[in-house]
Amino acid sequence: MKVRQPVVQVLQGDHPDRHPIWFLRQAGRYLPEYQNVRKDVSFVELCQSPQLAAEVTLQPLRRFDLDAAIIFSDILIPALHLGQNLRFDKGHGPLLTPPVRSLTDVQRLKGSVAMLEAQYVGEAIALVRCKLDPSQVLFGFAGAPVTVASYMIEGGGSKHYVELNRSIASPQGFFQPLIEKLTEATIAYLKMQREAGADALVLFDTWAGQLSCESYREYALPSLEKIFAWARSENVPLVYYPGQGWQHMSTVLQGGPAGIALDWRFDWQQLAQLTQGAPHLAVQGNLNPMVLASRDKAFVVEQVQKVCTEASRAGFASRHIFNVGHGLTPYTYVEAVQWAIEAVRNWKS
Repeated sequence: MKVRQPVVQVLQGDHPDRHPIWFLRQAGRYLPEYQNVRKDVSFVELCQSPQLAAEVTLQPLRRFDLDAAIIFSDILIPALHLGQNLRFDKGHGPLLTPPVRSLTDVQRLKGSVAMLEAQYVGEAIALVRCKLDPSQVLFGFAGAPVTVASYMIEGGGSKHYVELNRSIASPQGFFQPLIEKLTEATIAYLKMQREAGADALVLFDTWAGQLSCESYREYALPSLEKIFAWARSENVPLVYYPGQGWQHMSTVLQGGPAGIALDWRFDWQQLAQLTQGAPHLAVQGNLNPMVLASRDKAFVVEQVQKVCTEASRAGFASRHIFNVGHGLTPYTYVEAVQWAIEAVRNWKS
């Protein structure tokens, strides 16, 4: 008899055996054991070592009663194998060189077959999967094409996304070919993770909100529809994270993701209205991660149970995966994570 996985049950529209909970960036800088591993290697080296990536993925599962792990990696790994140089400078974030700013630059990039060079991610997934309890889900992930393209064009993070917006309006017309190349690469990258043992997937579209509604429909939606269709054909649940791009919610639901990751700045009742035509849509979220920087247990428990209550009142009681609205921060208080888990386990609708 196959072991039931609460996270997958929710994503497949079934009633879960218990209210599932895990956290974005649950493996990371707030954990002393992660810091111990990280002090000897660069971030990219850590991502490229199957043994070390598996180790830090498993660290929070050893501490906490979580229903899922997410493989330790980065959304810009595909850009590295497509032909850009990737490094993370202290205090600066990711840097990608040379930036992609023309059709010639796009044509120089490798094709989706280059994702085979990222097999170390698959090796890490295989190592983690055999160490997890069968009831625990292992998530693979990728960045959505528009979000990865924004980094590739800007050469890193940005406050104003000047080059991204220039590229969308460029008469050279290189943004569409870049999105098409990234779409194929993303599918290949996710396919590799699925074959390695990932039970479910997350697609991070952190900077979707930088696009106008017209540009989102023109560039983002067709690529998302292809990725969602691939996931359905492989019978692998996929959660879409749109960052703060909630103006695109009604549009993205046309693509048919299994779940939506909800930001803490979005209202549950508004979500209920938008998703009336998607009765089986799962929702993941949406605690403000800074709540877990608090050392006040009563406050943490109150905020966690408030999320559960609001999800239930909006009709998502059996369709809710508790999580933060974005990743855990370096300021996270380790004991607060435990308080949050206990609060979800003890919550009654």
